[in-house]
Amino acid sequence: MHTLIKWDDLRFFLATAQAGSYSGASKRLRVDRTTVARRIEALERVVGKRLLTQDGSVIRVTDTGRAVLAASQQVSTTIEALEATLQGRGQEIEGTVRIAVSLGLGDAFIDDIVAVQDRHPGIRIELVCVADPMRLVDDREADLGIAERYDRPEKFDCALLGNLEVALYGSAEGDPSQRSASWVGWSDFAPRPFLDWVHESIGHNATISARVNTWDALKRVALAGSGVAPLWCMLAGNDPRLRRLPSTLDHYIALWLVAPADVARQTPQNTVWQFLCERIPGKLEALDG
Repeated sequence: MHTLIKWDDLRFFLATAQAGSYSGASKRLRVDRTTVARRIEALERVVGKRLLTQDGSVIRVTDTGRAVLAASQQVSTTIEALEATLQGRGQEIEGTVRIAVSLGLGDAFIDDIVAVQDRHPGIRIELVCVADPMRLVDDREADLGIAERYDRPEKFDCALLGNLEVALYGSAEGDPSQRSASWVGWSDFAPRPFLDWVHESIGHNATISARVNTWDALKRVALAGSGVAPLWCMLAGNDPRLRRLPSTLDHYIALWLVAPADVARQTPQNTVWQFLCERIPGKLEALDG
């Protein structure tokens, strides 16, 4: 006799695929890791194929797993809608969305992110600013990530939000061009296109006076007169304490919204995704105008 697929097994599989690990799923479901693994194994026996594979510390969904995942999400959405109807909540969207934002963006888009709650008060935002948002998304520690990068990120579902202009700024006290022999670097690594732009703007003999890893520190060092710093024009352009270096060449870096490519987004995550894809490009266009 054919064994029926149990919703509880699908629920455990769905949580594991979204969390990216058995441990993450166990925390969401509030059960031990062994229980999660046992339920996934039971589902795989019924299906007759592997649904998940281990890639280092991260769980990946197989081709068969993607089909089962899509069905699981449909069932989950239907059950959530039914529960909402029975509880008299209508179609209000509820849930937690974890968003990782690049430290290099400062507070440029924080207001835009939390503004989703004006339209969807049932969505709770967990926001963290980190050096590498894409790593957190890849490790399933964040549902969505916002980061600047020259090229389209690989391995992710991504949307181009716009292109951010960057320029070299120094303290408005005095002539910043007199301090352009040195500049403030960003952490220990900078991509080649960025370094080429800096050197073309201020000369190949310019030295790095300091290295920082946050937007606030970058701006403060520039204000202190320790050299010129590469700053986002949308944030630095209206600060009277800063002056743009006249020799700065036009330079842009793409802004990306990313999510795991092998896991379809649930309703809260997809709602925030669509909101940001509308809100942030509109903001950038207004700033350019």
